[in-house]
Amino acid sequence: MVFPLVLTKSINLVEKYYDTYTEFYDDHYDNESNIVAVGHSLGGGIAKLLGHVRNIQSIAFSGPGVQLLQEYKQSFSKDVHSIMTEADIIPENDVVPHFEISGGTRYQLPCPFGLDCHTIANTLCMIGIVCEIEHPDYCKQLADTSDYQKMFDYIYK
Repeated sequence: MVFPLVLTKSINLVEKYYDTYTEFYDDHYDNESNIVAVGHSLGGGIAKLLGHVRNIQSIAFSGPGVQLLQEYKQSFSKDVHSIMTEADIIPENDVVPHFEISGGTRYQLPCPFGLDCHTIANTLCMIGIVCEIEHPDYCKQLADTSDYQKMFDYIYK
């Protein structure tokens, strides 16, 4: 079930910060700039909204859906362009991406840690494992190697 963020417009943090980031973007970049908006959680929602309205690529890690806000800010259409330019990295068991609807392409990422799947550190570790990138810094936040092994086993067994 999705909860429409537009119903909470007056307390919606994505919209609150969106105007600040849009103003910054407009003051420093133009349509010819090669920019990708990237964010995690609240920042992911802002990145998706900014990307849609300013027609730039965006990547959200565990960001909330913002389709109704996209409709509010600028007419929304889930066309080939938006599917190709808006990406959502969504860890399994993460509740934040389930608020509202996402208009971009959704990439599901396995995660065995329940609510801890929302942390960017666990997300980056899982991406490293899924993409078979052998780099110890991706998973250095894990307290012990049993957590890393649990992630690895969750994907490959």
